[in-house]
Amino acid sequence: DDLVKLRYLNSITSPISKYIFDNKNFRYNVELAKTILLNVNNLLNKKEIPLEYIGVGDWLTNEIRFLGVNIAQKAMLGELLSLNRVLKANELEKNWDYLVVSQLIKDLKKTHFIGSFIINLSITSLEDPKIIKRMIKRLESYDNPLLNYYISIDFNDIYDYQLVLTSLNILKEKKIGLIGTNFVEMLNVTQLDMFKYLDYLILEFSDLCNDNLKHFLPVLNQFGVKYILNHASNTLKRSELEQFDIKFVYGDKFSKYENVNALK
Repeated sequence: DDLVKLRYLNSITSPISKYIFDNKNFRYNVELAKTILLNVNNLLNKKEIPLEYIGVGDWLTNEIRFLGVNIAQKAMLGELLSLNRVLKANELEKNWDYLVVSQLIKDLKKTHFIGSFIINLSITSLEDPKIIKRMIKRLESYDNPLLNYYISIDFNDIYDYQLVLTSLNILKEKKIGLIGTNFVEMLNVTQLDMFKYLDYLILEFSDLCNDNLKHFLPVLNQFGVKYILNHASNTLKRSELEQFDIKFVYGDKFSKYENVNALK
């Protein structure tokens, strides 16, 4: 029991945030983590997990361009951050990522759906070329072209981009796209080379008010990246979308699909 708590404590800290403080909310989350772990192990043992899909579309034409792959709410206990901490604490991130990829292919085979998907992968998976190759092999088991898949990379988790370069090259060789998230606060001159691997960057709605980002956009534009906006429930303004050259958005504007059958 103490080991479980220590591993969970370790999953919360990072080189950027090295300390935590004990409080009632923290103790509650430690207990919640135990319940989440039971649920995670159950899903891994069954090798099945319900997925849902979020539409990412062209704000001008209202056409869906991508479908973001998410864990269905009925499979979640607590919010996504707690789940990710539990996976990290118990070294289950690779197993979980592969389960999601495998379930996506199972769903697609059932419905014969062809389309573009955005898949979130943990930094642990991205640092392991072997698991990346295994996932690619699973994706190749269905007729949906590999260029229809996009891997989402969270910049908050990358402390040394050299550790993911091998995997990034493997993905690009297979023509699998790459999308960067949470990159604004982690912009680092020493990591600029990483942007040449990316096809899209996701902007949060709050980023549009960041004057420093506006100054940096010309640098990012040199890499030919395109922008996707997570507008959540905020009102879209055409002037802002055009100012940042944003073509695709997701949030309240486009629907969520509870399962792959809803995509038919």
